[in-house]
Amino acid sequence: MAFTGIVPMLRGLRSQPAFSILAILTLALGIGVNVAIFSALDALVLNPLPFAHPDRLVAVYEDDSFVGYPQNTPAPANYFDWKQQAKSFDDIGATRFCRAILTGDGAPEQVLCRSLTANMWPILGVNPIRGRWFSEEEDHPDPNVVMIGEGLWTRRYGRDEKVVGRTILINDAPYRVVGVMPGWFRFTNRSELWTPAAFSARERAQRGSHYLNCYGRLKSGVSVRQAEIELQQIQRRINETYPNDTDKRMSASLEPLADALVGKIGPTLWILMGAAAIVLLIACGNVANLLLSRATGRQRELAVRSALGASTGDLLKQVFFETLALTLAGGIAGLGLALASMRMLANFIPEGLKGSIAIDLDVRVMAFAFAASLMAALIASIAPLAHLIRTPLVNVLRQDSRSGGSGRGVVRLRALLVIGEVALTVTLLSGAGLMIRSLMTIWKIDIGFRPANLISVSVSLPSKKYADDLKRNAFYDAALEKIRALPSVAAADFAATPPFFSIGNSNGFAVEGRTLPTRWEDSDMLTRVATNHYLETIGATLIEGRFLTDADREGAPDVAIVNESFERQFFPGGSAIGKRMSLTDSNTQTDRFKRRWRVIVGVVKEIRERGYDPLPKPAMYGSLRQIDGWFAGNLIVRSRSDSPAALVNAIRQAIVEVDPDQPIGQVQTFDEILARDQASRRQQMVLLALFAGLSLVMACLGIYAILAYSVELRRQEIGVRMALGASWGDVMRLIAGDGMKLAALGGAVGLVTVAVGGRVLEASLYGVKASDPQTLACVCGVLGLVALFACLIPARRAAATSPSEALKS
Repeated sequence: MAFTGIVPMLRGLRSQPAFSILAILTLALGIGVNVAIFSALDALVLNPLPFAHPDRLVAVYEDDSFVGYPQNTPAPANYFDWKQQAKSFDDIGATRFCRAILTGDGAPEQVLCRSLTANMWPILGVNPIRGRWFSEEEDHPDPNVVMIGEGLWTRRYGRDEKVVGRTILINDAPYRVVGVMPGWFRFTNRSELWTPAAFSARERAQRGSHYLNCYGRLKSGVSVRQAEIELQQIQRRINETYPNDTDKRMSASLEPLADALVGKIGPTLWILMGAAAIVLLIACGNVANLLLSRATGRQRELAVRSALGASTGDLLKQVFFETLALTLAGGIAGLGLALASMRMLANFIPEGLKGSIAIDLDVRVMAFAFAASLMAALIASIAPLAHLIRTPLVNVLRQDSRSGGSGRGVVRLRALLVIGEVALTVTLLSGAGLMIRSLMTIWKIDIGFRPANLISVSVSLPSKKYADDLKRNAFYDAALEKIRALPSVAAADFAATPPFFSIGNSNGFAVEGRTLPTRWEDSDMLTRVATNHYLETIGATLIEGRFLTDADREGAPDVAIVNESFERQFFPGGSAIGKRMSLTDSNTQTDRFKRRWRVIVGVVKEIRERGYDPLPKPAMYGSLRQIDGWFAGNLIVRSRSDSPAALVNAIRQAIVEVDPDQPIGQVQTFDEILARDQASRRQQMVLLALFAGLSLVMACLGIYAILAYSVELRRQEIGVRMALGASWGDVMRLIAGDGMKLAALGGAVGLVTVAVGGRVLEASLYGVKASDPQTLACVCGVLGLVALFACLIPARRAAATSPSEALKS
């Protein structure tokens, strides 16, 4: 009888609803997690950029590895030389941070802003939805044009079609709106306003200040490596031409823009994709086990079909298409699971890409779901098809289908499948365990300050209104006086760069008698400038000396506080107190090496300024009153209560009382800031743990299923053993021992896999190696306990067998 199509296939599945539902649910889990992770991988790694020809877009860096910054922000003069001399690019553009406060047509509002060179728009190839880009002619030191985002257009201007051409006040200066960018456009941060970069002649000559973000579009056919080599050659010529302004070790590097914007998420998602694939393999192994069980029960049916004329090919097709029907149904159910997980996966989108990228079930993801279902059908059907080919159906009609070599062969096949499932499960459990150990190690790090009850409030002062240190310091003093007087405020200070805000903001410096007076590049330290009680406000620990006081102000001797790294590096075995150091206080070539010596009056315990991961670096803490030209745009407040965010309205009112036109911006607790620093690791750990849990359950179901089947086959043997005097415990040990042997073999294979492939996780780990014995021991312990539990039910059933009933069967 020839295989006639889908009707017999569906009829066969419908006749065993419990089998079909269990198989479909198992496959739904395996396919669903793969579709979910692929949707994130596709959106963030494979196809992340909504720009024209994104494969030709690159981020351009200075390579200052000699001071610990292999991807440093370029200096303006270097950027202009690259742009003029490089032949590998269609163009190179630059952006930089700017402050923007909107006034004059509503309540004052602080808006995230970015200044760009005019050529950035054609480099990215994103068109405004209203108006036009600003032009090269409008990119000058006195800009009067601006582009706004669709969100700002909607929120503040009610989508007024006449907004293009309208003059608005930004930092008390008039700007004419020339265009509106689409709402999804963010690019590097969640900006809603873009002004011309407007470099002055002085800025164009700067090589000592490194603050630009540069991006280029490669010419067609030019590789990233070719362009990088050219830029490195150009930088070598710059170093030779300007030996007093650069360092001969300075170089350049490129990175595909997609990698630059996605950051650490890319490797994380590839690891999770591999973990999801393992879950699918385990699911396929479980379904193959179910199909093998079903195949032994259908041998007589298939033998009858063969006797009535169905060829082996017809029977193979029937089994395969039944499996395909199951996997397609599992794939459809898996799509629902993937859709439900989209909100969680959206947390993987970096801040700079939120709004421009969406993780959803598009055509590519649906195609992947179908391909995964087809692949699952192929994998899950291999074992039952192999069993069908090896089984002589002509003999099945002459014997009990539960007896003989056929049943034993099924047991061996299923045992191999279970060993494979356990090995894959050990791999996932080890990965999850290592991530948990990493986070535990990180959370034990002493970060050097007390984040509890601490908040940061963005307060960016407009540079035109607060053009000098005198005006800025007067604002800071008046605002702090009012904020510190609030009943719920324990302490408050302004800071330029609080902990965990930046991996940079460093300066060259000199230590009297320790560094060459004309080679600041040999030394590089983090520079943290704030109002005088800032270190006490964040809860820093004083090791020796004193904190800054109100007496450390203009006209008083210049002082500084340094961290432990600074003291260890420059005063090994001694004290830094009373020694003198100097910042590179100027960015001009003529007075760069003039020294303004500062006496070190205190040493503080190491503060993890740059986050958990980067190694500590020498740091100096100075007073806004004694360091010129700094904006302290972050108000740091310590609350007396456990709800520091409740202070926001009172803080806002205090700021308005000092300056009615000064708004506040982003408010965030330091608990949130610290959590965000490790968000990628935490998400990876949660998903790996979830996948490992699913795989552990499925692997143990596999152990249970094979033991239950084995007990059924060995009923007579067990009956004989018990009739000859075997005890209840002997039978329990016999059956459970068989299951534990499978778990042990699978565990051994899994540990070998971890030893070989563990390096994949190395970049995501912190303070722990992939071969960590504690983690692997815990994995083996968990696996052993769960496997033992899976063995107990069939073992108890075997031990409860009546010898007389078993011998009659």
